[in-house]
Amino acid sequence: MNREIHAGEKRVWFSPTVEETDKEHEAVNLPPDQAAKKVELKQSYTSYRENEFPPSPLGGRRYAAELCYCWLNSWLYKNLSGTLDEDDVFDVPRDTESRRLVEHYEHLKQQFATRSGDFTLIRAFFAMFMLPWILAALLYVAWCFFAGAQPFLLRSITEFLEDESAETKDGIVLAVLLFLFGIGYTYSINWEYHLATRIGVCARSLLISLLHDKALLLNISGSEGGIGVLVNMVSNDVDRIFQAIVFLHYVWLSPIFLLWIMGMMYRSVGIAGLVGFGVLFLLVPTNAYISQRIGEQKRKLSIHADTRTNIMQQAFSGIHILKSLSMENLFKTKIVRSRNLEMEHVKWVLIFEALLRCVQFSFPSLVSFITLAIYVALGNTLTLPIAIETLAYINIAYFPLLVIPKAASMLVQALVSIKRIENFLARKEVQVIGAVEVENPKVNEDDVLVVEDCSYIYKSEAEENENTLDGTSDFCLKGLQMRLKKGSLTGIIVRISAMA
Repeated sequence: MNREIHAGEKRVWFSPTVEETDKEHEAVNLPPDQAAKKVELKQSYTSYRENEFPPSPLGGRRYAAELCYCWLNSWLYKNLSGTLDEDDVFDVPRDTESRRLVEHYEHLKQQFATRSGDFTLIRAFFAMFMLPWILAALLYVAWCFFAGAQPFLLRSITEFLEDESAETKDGIVLAVLLFLFGIGYTYSINWEYHLATRIGVCARSLLISLLHDKALLLNISGSEGGIGVLVNMVSNDVDRIFQAIVFLHYVWLSPIFLLWIMGMMYRSVGIAGLVGFGVLFLLVPTNAYISQRIGEQKRKLSIHADTRTNIMQQAFSGIHILKSLSMENLFKTKIVRSRNLEMEHVKWVLIFEALLRCVQFSFPSLVSFITLAIYVALGNTLTLPIAIETLAYINIAYFPLLVIPKAASMLVQALVSIKRIENFLARKEVQVIGAVEVENPKVNEDDVLVVEDCSYIYKSEAEENENTLDGTSDFCLKGLQMRLKKGSLTGIIVRISAMA
C-alpha cells in the first residue's frame, strides 16, 4: 500500500525502540540467542506495520475521542460521501495485538513458575485483564442505577402532568433529569459492552495464538486428537470463552439489580408486585431448562463435528490412496452418516431456540396483566402513574432475567472449553533430544542434502525409555543414509501415525 509522505516527515506508528524491546526480553529472562532472534523479528514486524496501516484511533491517550466515539466520525463522513477503501483501514489497537498478548502471557507463566500453585488460563485472564474488567463492572452498576431510577421519574412526570397546581420549573427539572438519565443509561451499557468485548477479543486472540503455536510442536495427527479437534477448539471453544467474558458481569450483578427492582415494585403496588415478580421469576428456570437442552444438543453436535472433520482430514490427506483403492464411496458413506447426525442435532437446537423465543416474548405481557389484575382485585385504585411505573419496572427487569440463564450457561460451557484447551496446551511436545553434526562431511558440489548414519526418536518416547543414550532404544529412524542431488526427483515413503 503506497502512501504519500511529505518531505522531511517520517511516520512512526506504534514502533517500539530497540531499548524498549531489550527491556521486554530482560523482563522475560530469555536466553541471549532467543532474545536476539526475537529482536530481529520485532524489528521486521515493526517495519512492516509502519508501512502498511495507519495507527489505531483506540488506545493511547485519546481519552476524550475514545469516550465520545469521535474516532468514528471520519468513517461515517467517508461512508456518506463515498465508499471506504483499503487506505481507510487502520491498525488494530496495540493492547489487542497477538504478539504482545502472548509475550505477556509467557511472562506471567514464568512468574508463576517461581511461585507455588498451578498456572491456569483463568489466573492468566485475571492478571492480564483485571483493570478493564473492574471498570466494566462499575459501568454495569451505573447502568443499573440509571435504569432503576427511570420508572420513578416517569411516575413523577405523569403526576406532574395530572397536577394542575404544579409549577413549571418542577416539570423542566424532571424532563432534564429523565433526559440525562436516558443518556447515562445508554452510554453506560454501551461502554460496558465495549470494554467486555475488547477483553473477549484479547482473550480470543491470545488463545488462538497459543493453540497455533502449540500445534506446531505436536503430532496432532495421532490418536490423542487430530486436525478436527484443533479446528473445533479454535472455532467453537474459543468463541464460547469469548461469549462468556462478554456476559460475565450479568451472572453476579443482575441478581442484585433484580432484588432492587423487586423492592421498588413492592413500594409501588404492594403485594401484587411480589406476585407479579414471582411469576416473572418463572422465566429463569424455564429459560435455564430450555438453554440446558440447547447446550446438550450442541455438545453432541460438537462430537459429531469432530468425527466428521477428522474423516474429512484423513480423506484429503490420503486422497491418492482413496482413488487408487476405489474407497471413495466408503468414505462418502462415513461422512454422510456423520453429517446426518449433525443435522439431527441442529434441528433440535433450532426447535428449542424457537420455543425459547416464544417464551421470552410472551412473558412480559402475561406478568403485566397478572400484576395489575391482582392490584385491582385487592381493592386498590389503578391510576395512570402507578400503571406506568409498574410497566416500566417489569420492562427493565425483563432484560436481566433473560440474560442471567444465558450468561450462566455460557459460563459453564466456557469452563469446560478452558479445561479442554488447558489439556491441549499441556500435551507433550515432539522435540529432538539431541543432534550431532559431522565436522567434515563428504559433500559434493551437486549435493543438496546429505544425511549419514542418522537416528531419531521423539522426546516423549525417550523419556519413557531409560536406555536412550546407550543406543538400545527403539528409534523411529536408525542408521539413515541419504544423499539428494540437484535436479533429482526423490520420493520419501513412510508410515504416518494416522495409518499406524
